[in-house]
Amino acid sequence: MSQTTPPQEPLNNVALESAIFGLRMALTPEEATQARQHFLQVLANSTLAVATTHPVPTAPDGSIPPNTDINMVVAVNAEGVSGVPAFTTLGALRATLPQVEHGIFMTGMQLAGILAPSPHRLFVDGPEMHAEVTTEEMQALVRQAQLFMQAQQAAMERNERLEVMLAELSREDTEANREAMATAFVQEFARVPIAGEGDKDAECIILSMGDPNQPPAPGGPPQLELLTENGALPCFTSAETMAAWDKANRQAVVLPGSVIAQLAQQAQVETILINPQSPNSRTLHIEQDRVVVA
Repeated sequence: MSQTTPPQEPLNNVALESAIFGLRMALTPEEATQARQHFLQVLANSTLAVATTHPVPTAPDGSIPPNTDINMVVAVNAEGVSGVPAFTTLGALRATLPQVEHGIFMTGMQLAGILAPSPHRLFVDGPEMHAEVTTEEMQALVRQAQLFMQAQQAAMERNERLEVMLAELSREDTEANREAMATAFVQEFARVPIAGEGDKDAECIILSMGDPNQPPAPGGPPQLELLTENGALPCFTSAETMAAWDKANRQAVVLPGSVIAQLAQQAQVETILINPQSPNSRTLHIEQDRVVVA
């Protein structure tokens, strides 16, 4: 099928291109260090177009299946240093490597994870701009990602930030503390009880675990029934706080507070209970798409 108009550029890397430009503009060693750190921070979460020698299979949601072989194109710079070129725009890839027929989109962090153990650098190229990421810098990015994942896992096990704000709000009920507590809930994780065998007549919020972009599985997508209590959705900062409330030893699902608020709003449940039966328990309301302390 012929295509009369070129596809719209799928990448928007204005922030990354600006960071690369900032590398050129640094006038002092201190400015150069700051510009380099900023560039690496932006790069980690930026999506780049990478040329490959063969097609890379992807799952229907765009993810790359585990243990997939990815053969990237390698280039050599004027100093004889090899690197994998990654482009801030698809158009730049096509203009620079017109003979390449295959490619994939990957974030800077994903590329760092792949290239850090290799002898190749990461070449970041855009319209009339070029930056190189060394092996040491990619290794540092990978370590930062590992630390972030560990911190996120710890936050999923126990939401200490929210517990601190609950205690602070109990100590001093101010508007600032109310805002901080609501923000901590939205930005962190909480446990939501799943209805058990003894909750068959209880009202629940149905959480569909299926991919909305995929055809429905036989029998429908897997679902979780999130338990509500007197028309409110109970949430907990840890397994211990839930165990103090739960005498039926129910299971729970850990979700971001922002997702919990969306689910409650969609189910027209306007009240969220944080750590019910705890001394610092608080009630949240959803008002005009905002989570506020009751």
